[in-house]
Formats: sequence, structure tokens, C-alpha cells
Amino acid sequence: APPAGSRGSSTAPTAAPTGPTAQATVSNEMGAALRSAPDQNLDPVVSVPAGTVFTAIGRSVNSEWVQVALDDGTSAWALVTTVTLDSDVGALPVTQ
Repeated sequence: APPAGSRGSSTAPTAAPTGPTAQATVSNEMGAALRSAPDQNLDPVVSVPAGTVFTAIGRSVNSEWVQVALDDGTSAWALVTTVTLDSDVGALPVTQ
């Protein structure tokens, strides 16, 4: 049997933060469409209402998107214009 923790696990990648995090609150009245990557051409993986709070764990190189941790342990991307962060977006690590 392969040793515990070896490759070959079928679990999805987790959204474990690798650097500073911030609190992201959806501030857009229409809510936010979260995507699997920082690309508006992708279909949303989930849409969330205004007031939803996430932990922001990363940002895109251009700081136009923030990566947020979802309750199921995965992550998704929100346009920075749809959320309010409790710290500067530039303080988040670049994750994409």
C-alpha cells in the first residue's frame, strides 16, 4: 500500500492559505459571481448574495481578482470590485 499522504489521493485541492489573508465581504448589491479562475469569460461556479463573508487567500497579478476560500474547502475567484476587503488587496499573495 502507498504510504499515507502519498500522491494518488482523489481529494480536491484545498484552499489552504499560504500567506496573509483578509476578510472579503460581498458589497455589490447584485451579489458576486465566483469563478474557478480570474476570468470573466468563465461561467460562475457559484453566485452569492451581498453581505456574504469569505476569507480572501490570494489575488491575481493585476489585483483585479481576489481568491476566496469556500466553506467546502475549495476556492473561487471574485472581481475585486464586488467585494470589500478589510486590508489592502496588495497585501494578499499573488496566487494566479
